[in-house]
Amino acid sequence: MRSEEFLLLYRQLEEALENKYARSLRTTGSVVMEYLRDDDSLPFRDRLNLCREIRNILTHNAAGDDSAVVEPSEAIVGALREIVEELKKPLRALTFATGAEGVMRARMDFAAIRLMRDMQQRGFSHIPVYDGGAFRGVFSVSTVFSYLAAHPGSAIDENTRLSDFRAFLPIEKHMTERFLFMPPAATYMDVKRAFEADIKKRKRVAVIFITDTGDESGALLGLITPWDALSKVQGLSTLIEDI
Repeated sequence: MRSEEFLLLYRQLEEALENKYARSLRTTGSVVMEYLRDDDSLPFRDRLNLCREIRNILTHNAAGDDSAVVEPSEAIVGALREIVEELKKPLRALTFATGAEGVMRARMDFAAIRLMRDMQQRGFSHIPVYDGGAFRGVFSVSTVFSYLAAHPGSAIDENTRLSDFRAFLPIEKHMTERFLFMPPAATYMDVKRAFEADIKKRKRVAVIFITDTGDESGALLGLITPWDALSKVQGLSTLIEDI
């Protein structure tokens, strides 16, 4: 019966949360309620709260013949299973990143105008730039603005190369954007916290690069934008009518 599977999964959920908060000062007696108040639960909060209510009904309102008064749907059992799996094995950021093979890159000898046209056509806003295999920075709209502001009256034509933007490519030179690097083991929650942390900062995190070393010296494995993270949250959220 699905009700039995549901209750088994719920016990696994509680065990996973007991481990999660084993060394934390809890504010409530229920580990599930503790998790619901935790920012980490945001992608699952609505579904988990529904699971909690169904569990309470199944536990405290059994029919006279010991049969369940409600039968969880396949969708809600699947939703609970997904939450348990996430707690046991956190979602890696690389699973929803744009993989290295799909990342548009550039070299210092690239023609700026052609690159800008390609970016517009393919919908890319930030392009990592490499020179001899070494990471040199990021080319973006803000790079162009900074260049033009520093060179009044200059023009960008077919002869302009990315090397002409050399002084504005390093990530620390971007005036309104920040770029972070994370290792392959980075989780969805690591990325989520990183994007949320810039709310109080003057610069926003525009891109998080995942490299094999966790810094700019490593091989690029993928990149994540705020939109990627938002899309993942939306994808993890099951519509109530489907449940």
